[in-house]
Amino acid sequence: MNGAAALNVLQQVGLIEIDSSVKPAAYTVQDIVKNEKNVTFVPAGAAQLARSVEDADLAFLPTSFLRAAGYDESVEVVTMSFPDEYAIQLVIRGADASDANYKKLIEAFKDPRVADYVEAEFGDIATGIRE
Repeated sequence: MNGAAALNVLQQVGLIEIDSSVKPAAYTVQDIVKNEKNVTFVPAGAAQLARSVEDADLAFLPTSFLRAAGYDESVEVVTMSFPDEYAIQLVIRGADASDANYKKLIEAFKDPRVADYVEAEFGDIATGIRE
């Protein structure tokens, strides 16, 4: 889970308030305008967080990292699906770049209609492929 998604959850439960002019997928701790509980934020990568669960009052991280660190669902307070607005990059291994199926997929992503959609929906936080 990225930081923007975590901040969105905290805002939804009323713990913080974020500047309404910022798009949810672009939230950062600098966008917090109200933090009455004086919550301290310590950004860290998911792999690091998984190893630090015991040292934190609250951590947001993908289930896959939590499981890899040896934790089961007993430590989870909330489990949620990853919202569409928090896009993740699609990447392939260089050795597979010549595979016909991947080439079809790459061509689909290069379609200008896809780039138009991505930029219309996600603004400055994501870009479509333009050639």
